[in-house]
Amino acid sequence: MYANHSIRAIDGVPLIVRKGIHIPWDKLEDFPNCCGPGNGLLNLLVPETMYLLKVSAACWLHDKDFEFAEPNWGEFKEVNEIFRTNMRSIIIFKSKYKWLMQLRLWRADKYYAAVSTKLAFYHAFWELKEKQIDMMVG
Repeated sequence: MYANHSIRAIDGVPLIVRKGIHIPWDKLEDFPNCCGPGNGLLNLLVPETMYLLKVSAACWLHDKDFEFAEPNWGEFKEVNEIFRTNMRSIIIFKSKYKWLMQLRLWRADKYYAAVSTKLAFYHAFWELKEKQIDMMVG
């Protein structure tokens, strides 16, 4: 288990959640659309759903993890591993058909690959960390 995280069930799905994070929603469907960086190619690679199953809760928790993670490669990798695990949990617990679950799991691996690149490290994670440092200094 990850030191700064615990398991919390949301809508019957066990998710890894950073300790101290307040989650204002009780149902997965209520999480806001927040997957992807908001624009560009990576946004197209990381949409809100996987074959009609909304995974926004995993994306929202991933964004929160990014906010509170230490600015280093190890934290970046850990947060992305948690993201993958949370997507897989949503898929496994909410898929009605095994064949569809397998397609969704395959797609979750593609999401994970997209957010785990060095490009994502420098253009999403590190830019956020630089903004946070600038706000503390300035």
